[in-house]
Amino acid sequence: MAHLGKTHELGLSIDSGHGWLNGPDMSDMALFDARCGKGKRVFGKNLAAEDKQKQATRTKLFECAQARTLQECTDILRIYNRHFTSGDLAFMRSVAVRNLDSFRSNTIQPDYDAAAHVGGAIPTADATGNVAQHPNGGQPPAGGPHQPQNVVMNAGLYNPGVVNPLQQTMAGQNQHNPPINTNQPQHGIAAFHPGIFNHGMFQAAPAQPNAAVSNVPPQAHSDQRQIANNLNRTQASFMKVPKQEHLTQPQFPIIFNGYNLSAEIGGWCHLIQSKTASPKLFPLQPGALTEAQAQWLMETVWAQRAFLSAYTTSILANKACFAQVHSLHVAKISSGLLSSLEQKELWQGLPGLTNLTVLVSPDWRVEHITGDQTFNSNMPISPFDASLQLSNFLKTYIAPLEKLSNLTLGFVGGGENARGIMARNQHVLPAPISSNPRMWLSDHVTEPDPCTIITFNHIKHLTLQNAWLSPLMLEAFMIKSQDTSLRTLALDSISLTSNHSQRLVAPLATASKPLDPIHPPSMWLHESLPTTHCWAATIDHVTPGATFLDRKYDAGMIVDPYIHPRPPPSFRGFASRLIFRSCGYVRISGVSIQELNQNDLVYPNSDPMDAGLKARAAALAEKGVMLDDKNPSTGANWPLLGKLTQCIHPVEKRVLEQAWGMRFGWDDDLERWAAVEDGCFEGGTGRFGGVIVGEGGKGIDADVR
Repeated sequence: MAHLGKTHELGLSIDSGHGWLNGPDMSDMALFDARCGKGKRVFGKNLAAEDKQKQATRTKLFECAQARTLQECTDILRIYNRHFTSGDLAFMRSVAVRNLDSFRSNTIQPDYDAAAHVGGAIPTADATGNVAQHPNGGQPPAGGPHQPQNVVMNAGLYNPGVVNPLQQTMAGQNQHNPPINTNQPQHGIAAFHPGIFNHGMFQAAPAQPNAAVSNVPPQAHSDQRQIANNLNRTQASFMKVPKQEHLTQPQFPIIFNGYNLSAEIGGWCHLIQSKTASPKLFPLQPGALTEAQAQWLMETVWAQRAFLSAYTTSILANKACFAQVHSLHVAKISSGLLSSLEQKELWQGLPGLTNLTVLVSPDWRVEHITGDQTFNSNMPISPFDASLQLSNFLKTYIAPLEKLSNLTLGFVGGGENARGIMARNQHVLPAPISSNPRMWLSDHVTEPDPCTIITFNHIKHLTLQNAWLSPLMLEAFMIKSQDTSLRTLALDSISLTSNHSQRLVAPLATASKPLDPIHPPSMWLHESLPTTHCWAATIDHVTPGATFLDRKYDAGMIVDPYIHPRPPPSFRGFASRLIFRSCGYVRISGVSIQELNQNDLVYPNSDPMDAGLKARAAALAEKGVMLDDKNPSTGANWPLLGKLTQCIHPVEKRVLEQAWGMRFGWDDDLERWAAVEDGCFEGGTGRFGGVIVGEGGKGIDADVR
């Protein structure tokens, strides 16, 4: 320990294994990144550079899975050639294996949708296969995908009302199952791709070489983009287009067990789906652990507690060695282990600490009790408890530290950076700035108690990561922070909840009700915000810069400033900088409509999950395969867990862009495709980023991530 006298930074990353466990819901690319250790660093950020061997292996995995699936789909066409046209085989041969870098640029992709952030293109009459169900539940559409009137069907294979043996084989049927009725929705089988109903399995390839199917897309695809803007992602390459249009390249491969399940190239087919391992065969079933696995987790917790005890004891016993430490990075700690840091002597033993990061991984289980025969039912706990634990820890041990000036708080796991079909964009916890976040969801019944808001009197730069805030909670926190040292607030992957809505019919969607702005962009101040507690309105309440009212006076929109004089500027504290990175909206689980009516949220017009991925998602949803987000005792959803909407109101998007220069999406970051592999829209959809400074309040250095 004597050699640690010059130590300036300490780090800690520890996991008990009681958090969310990934299982067979992870794609091959996500598994490769996890095994290569491509995760969050303890000290600093990940470097952009990567080991060349790992990079080459990732590229090989990506391309081989595409080639393998294309070859086997081509073999299917050859074996059952009498059921297909010659154009189907020509199409398969025209599809190129794309390299990973060809997906980097966002706007030149064939399925680029400029309206993705506000709900996406409205599905047409012959593109109903991926229409999302009502967010509150409900039955699928009464009929299957509609048949266009001007399309000639392939004889026999997908002719409406005609079912042949191959059609049953491709859909996963056998002689013991009833035949498929194409006029009724089918459940429990691989979902049909809408285009397959309309045009056979594949569409004929163009006569001339197609630039869109080369490894590197061209710089502009204005014609394909115009078509794709009106279609869903998984439908763009199958719809009927004029002859002069080029065929669009099937989009990002969804690779599981070495096969591309993307529906565009036939990955929905039972003959392809059957080659991937069933989730039931995986040795780790997160929803139904074996007793040996539960005991292994128990022993892991014991070992982690012993390590933490030694870690904290070494600091307490050698205070002189750590006197120069200015930064402590707790990059990950399980919520069940957080109590090991609840020692005032520990924090007093780091007198020079100015920078602190605490990111908590919420526990989904408690420790196994030896001999418990029903441990799979007794171990699950609500992950929401982790937010309360972190809030109490911060209030008691961190907030009083006078020398601490930079603080980063948040959660690891869940949200838009979670991996896996069952975790991505889900399980978002409330930000740890309140000891009773449920109270702050709405004020339509009782007034929230400001005493439950935690303030950090000595913190100058505060960052909140991967959590949700209610509008009332954020505004109350900024009000209570007016007399503190807070100068900068950064919201990193923070989602806003809906305020209590008066709408009783259904949530908003651009497909069911026109929501577009009624004024040109230059007249954005004339628009009416969708609610008084949306992101734009909330930012206006806490901004260190010019408010909407100030801008209206400056624009001469106030008819008579003598009758309605400009009010004097109000004191909003010393915070001069607000930073937003990938912020959007979230829907909260486990609350009744009387407690919080969330119908003011805007939802996408279609289901983002690829048709070829739905069969696997259905298998993962079976009991015991994955951790359930329901209480096993009551069957009710765990309360206060957020699920991202990946959508924003068109008017609000216009205001955020024009007022503060916010930018939407993750631009050309390849990480956005990881969300597509998990059945979601591209990462960054419906999310914005930017910086607001005190002078003028104009966004600068806008960076979504």
